[in-house]
Amino acid sequence: MGIKIKVILCFSMILSALLFLYFVPVWVLTLSDGEISLLSRPSILGYPFITRYVHSVERTPVEDEYRVVGGRIWGWEERVVSQNAGLPIVVPRNGRLVVDGEWFRFRGGRSSWERFYYRVGDESLGRNTLILPLEFPPVIELFRLYPSRRLEISVRAEPLGGVDLRGWEL
Repeated sequence: MGIKIKVILCFSMILSALLFLYFVPVWVLTLSDGEISLLSRPSILGYPFITRYVHSVERTPVEDEYRVVGGRIWGWEERVVSQNAGLPIVVPRNGRLVVDGEWFRFRGGRSSWERFYYRVGDESLGRNTLILPLEFPPVIELFRLYPSRRLEISVRAEPLGGVDLRGWEL
């Protein structure tokens, strides 16, 4: 086989691999204000993220952990310090309650969404943060960046080459 054919075959294989990577569909986690995408990340299977806020009555932290699985956002675990002021203490029908001394952990529940809305407070009410454990820095203080706004958190399939990576500057 001539050198010219080897070069053409090698170039064709590299071009095919690049085209495949450009068009392969991936799940993309997006934070938006309903119109403009504020943060966008390709997400691997089981990609975790956490929303944290301070309860308005109890003034105790509440954390909700989610995972991106199969094109949906699954409610994985809710952690509360206190069970007063309307915070749930009933064991979920499709989950379990774990008390470890620091948190009341509600795991499971089989709740999933393609998108949900997240109301952000401000410096005095809510102090909402978004935690992306696989990012650096992992904590985004939403209450400072988008005070008193309603944000949409969603997941959708997009070709990898078309993913608009927004939010690196946050």
